[in-house]
Amino acid sequence: MTAVKKKNVEAWPGDQPTGRTRTFLVTISKTVEIAFDESVIAQGMLPDGYILGPGATETDVLEHLAFNLLGNAIKLSEIDGYANCPDTSVHVPNVDWDVEIDRETTPPPKARRK
Repeated sequence: MTAVKKKNVEAWPGDQPTGRTRTFLVTISKTVEIAFDESVIAQGMLPDGYILGPGATETDVLEHLAFNLLGNAIKLSEIDGYANCPDTSVHVPNVDWDVEIDRETTPPPKARRK
Protein backbone atom coordinates (compact mmCIF):
# COMPACT_ATOMS: atom_id res chain seq x y z
CA MET A 1 0.00 0.00 0.00
CA THR A 2 1.47 3.35 -1.02
CA ALA A 3 0.61 6.59 0.74
CA VAL A 4 -0.95 9.18 -1.52
CA LYS A 5 -0.01 12.82 -0.94
CA LYS A 6 -2.58 15.55 -1.16
CA LYS A 7 -2.04 17.77 -4.16
CA ASN A 8 -1.71 20.92 -2.06
CA VAL A 9 1.00 19.48 0.20
CA GLU A 10 4.61 19.85 -0.98
CA ALA A 11 6.11 17.49 1.62
CA TRP A 12 5.12 15.59 4.70
CA PRO A 13 7.17 15.93 7.92
CA GLY A 14 8.26 12.29 7.75
CA ASP A 15 9.44 12.45 4.13
CA GLN A 16 13.03 13.29 5.06
CA PRO A 17 14.83 12.42 8.31
CA THR A 18 16.10 15.41 10.29
CA GLY A 19 19.07 13.60 11.84
CA ARG A 20 17.88 14.77 15.28
CA THR A 21 16.46 12.15 17.60
CA ARG A 22 14.54 12.17 20.84
CA THR A 23 14.40 9.18 23.16
CA PHE A 24 11.33 8.04 25.06
CA LEU A 25 10.82 5.32 27.63
CA VAL A 26 7.90 3.19 26.57
CA THR A 27 6.19 0.65 28.80
CA ILE A 28 4.16 -2.08 27.17
CA SER A 29 2.35 -4.48 29.43
CA LYS A 30 -0.42 -6.98 29.12
CA THR A 31 -1.43 -10.14 30.90
CA VAL A 32 -2.62 -12.65 28.33
CA GLU A 33 -4.18 -16.04 28.91
CA ILE A 34 -2.84 -18.54 26.39
CA ALA A 35 -4.29 -22.05 26.07
CA PHE A 36 -1.68 -24.70 25.13
CA ASP A 37 -2.44 -28.27 24.19
CA GLU A 38 -0.36 -30.47 26.54
CA SER A 39 1.43 -32.02 23.56
CA VAL A 40 3.00 -28.64 22.79
CA ILE A 41 4.45 -28.35 26.29
CA ALA A 42 5.65 -31.97 26.20
CA GLN A 43 7.44 -31.37 22.91
CA GLY A 44 9.47 -28.59 24.50
CA MET A 45 10.46 -30.85 27.38
CA LEU A 46 11.78 -33.81 25.39
CA PRO A 47 14.60 -35.62 27.25
CA ASP A 48 17.17 -34.86 24.53
CA GLY A 49 16.53 -31.13 24.99
CA TYR A 50 16.28 -30.56 21.24
CA ILE A 51 14.38 -27.29 21.56
CA LEU A 52 15.62 -25.58 24.73
CA GLY A 53 18.40 -27.86 25.86
CA PRO A 54 18.50 -30.65 28.44
CA GLY A 55 16.81 -29.82 31.72
CA ALA A 56 14.33 -27.29 30.32
CA THR A 57 11.46 -26.76 32.71
CA GLU A 58 7.81 -26.27 31.90
CA THR A 59 8.25 -22.58 32.75
CA ASP A 60 11.17 -22.33 30.29
CA VAL A 61 9.02 -23.86 27.56
CA LEU A 62 6.03 -21.61 28.28
CA GLU A 63 8.21 -18.48 28.35
CA HIS A 64 9.85 -19.48 25.06
CA LEU A 65 6.50 -20.10 23.39
CA ALA A 66 4.83 -16.97 24.77
CA PHE A 67 7.77 -14.79 23.71
CA ASN A 68 7.59 -16.10 20.16
CA LEU A 69 3.79 -16.15 19.88
CA LEU A 70 3.35 -12.65 21.30
CA GLY A 71 6.71 -10.89 21.13
CA ASN A 72 7.62 -12.09 17.65
CA ALA A 73 3.96 -12.42 16.55
CA ILE A 74 4.54 -15.76 14.83
CA LYS A 75 2.43 -18.91 14.63
CA LEU A 76 3.25 -22.05 16.60
CA SER A 77 4.33 -23.92 13.45
CA GLU A 78 6.84 -21.13 12.69
CA ILE A 79 8.68 -21.57 16.01
CA ASP A 80 11.88 -23.62 15.73
CA GLY A 81 11.14 -27.16 16.87
CA TYR A 82 7.37 -26.86 16.47
CA ALA A 83 6.93 -27.05 12.67
CA ASN A 84 5.08 -30.36 13.06
CA CYS A 85 2.54 -28.88 15.49
CA PRO A 86 -0.79 -27.59 14.21
CA ASP A 87 -1.29 -23.91 14.93
CA THR A 88 -4.63 -24.83 16.50
CA SER A 89 -2.74 -26.47 19.39
CA VAL A 90 -2.37 -22.99 20.90
CA HIS A 91 -5.11 -20.44 21.38
CA VAL A 92 -3.97 -16.85 21.68
CA PRO A 93 -6.82 -14.36 21.92
CA ASN A 94 -6.63 -11.10 20.03
CA VAL A 95 -4.36 -8.93 22.12
CA ASP A 96 -5.01 -5.25 22.68
CA TRP A 97 -1.75 -3.93 24.10
CA ASP A 98 -1.60 -1.23 26.76
CA VAL A 99 1.08 1.24 25.70
CA GLU A 100 2.18 4.08 27.92
CA ILE A 101 4.81 6.70 27.27
CA ASP A 102 6.35 7.14 30.70
CA ARG A 103 8.35 10.26 29.99
CA GLU A 104 10.49 11.96 27.47
CA THR A 105 14.17 11.43 28.21
CA THR A 106 15.60 14.03 25.86
CA PRO A 107 14.24 17.51 25.35
CA PRO A 108 12.42 18.40 22.16
CA PRO A 109 14.36 20.49 19.66
CA LYS A 110 14.07 24.23 20.14
CA ALA A 111 11.63 25.90 17.82
CA ARG A 112 13.28 27.90 15.08
CA ARG A 113 12.41 31.54 14.73
CA LYS A 114 10.95 32.60 11.43
